[in-house]
Amino acid sequence: MQSFELSWGQNGTKSLNMRRDLIIDSGTSFLLLPLQDLKILLDSIAEESGMEFMIDVIPYAWCSDEQWSKFPDMHFEIDGSTYFLPKESYVMKQYGVCSLMIMNSPYMSQWILGLNFFGNYYTVFDQENLRIGFAPSIFAVDSMQDLFTQALLINEAQHLK
Repeated sequence: MQSFELSWGQNGTKSLNMRRDLIIDSGTSFLLLPLQDLKILLDSIAEESGMEFMIDVIPYAWCSDEQWSKFPDMHFEIDGSTYFLPKESYVMKQYGVCSLMIMNSPYMSQWILGLNFFGNYYTVFDQENLRIGFAPSIFAVDSMQDLFTQALLINEAQHLK
């Protein structure tokens, strides 16, 4: 079991937390979520942004620049370490439409982290020891640096207590 967290609003006043089994798969293009989890995620984002999402192959909604700015960055805790998926890695805004690079399945209970997660990390598959290692990529989207800095500050504050 791993955890997933979204937090947004003034100083992270709103949040959505779930614990799910995560699968890391370089053969999956986007995130892949159970349909029920996707609906919960979309409802949470819609509540904050006022967007109405349609679920097709991927979810989408008409959105303004202000609404796009309200999409939260995702945080995943995997084996005690926090990994990020900035909104730029899962939301594509084009011609007034925000398309989420998230697929869904009504038949699964796990989340699959696909290529839009991998784009921000160097990934090493240790087949022999059944492990996966991640390190921040120099090619990650610009907002990843801010997320890493925030995480380091939070870590330091927790260790000082």
